[in-house]
Amino acid sequence: MRAILFCFILTLALAAQAAPPHHWVDISGETRQLAEDELDRLTHEGDKGSGRAATVFKNARLEEPFYYYSCDGTLAEFAADTSSDLVPYLIWRAAMFPIVSGDEALGVAMVRWSGNNPACYFVPVPAGIYDQFKNAVRRVRLDRDQQLSVLSTGMGLDFFLVEDGTTIYRMAPASTRTLLSLGLDDQHIEDMKFVPAKEMIPHIKRVLGGQ
Repeated sequence: MRAILFCFILTLALAAQAAPPHHWVDISGETRQLAEDELDRLTHEGDKGSGRAATVFKNARLEEPFYYYSCDGTLAEFAADTSSDLVPYLIWRAAMFPIVSGDEALGVAMVRWSGNNPACYFVPVPAGIYDQFKNAVRRVRLDRDQQLSVLSTGMGLDFFLVEDGTTIYRMAPASTRTLLSLGLDDQHIEDMKFVPAKEMIPHIKRVLGGQ
């Protein structure tokens, strides 16, 4: 009995060691406070990186946050894996709080792990990106505990995910470039067609594997 128990514990330890570590932050009261503090800083100091003065952020507000996954090259391993489970390869997860003034998205307050603690940074966003996200929110039905997230592969492929942190249920290309790269040029990005993840995964693996 002890030998069986020892083998079981050893198997779990090896599995934990083999699995890549996740650097995830949660959307919580703590991360929201970090985002609010960053917006307050912007209203007083502006953003030197984008050249926006403090007055630009004077009437800005935070809108509902979403998760943003950055794969940082780990999807190359996923392409060679026989599994269709993408979640273990989503190493970095940030909480994105859109900063909006009027109808214009100025950027996001991005909360991600830095060292041993979450830290918040202001990140400008290209024009029209947030409109695409809001369009996706309107077009997808979310069940309980599900959220709409964004995945960036770091290879020019961006996706919307319907997920709950453990399972990806549906996916949709987030840009025309992604559509064309996947060979889905018969589908328009405006249609925002969400399909089961198992239907999208083979296309992703084909592109990532260079097939």
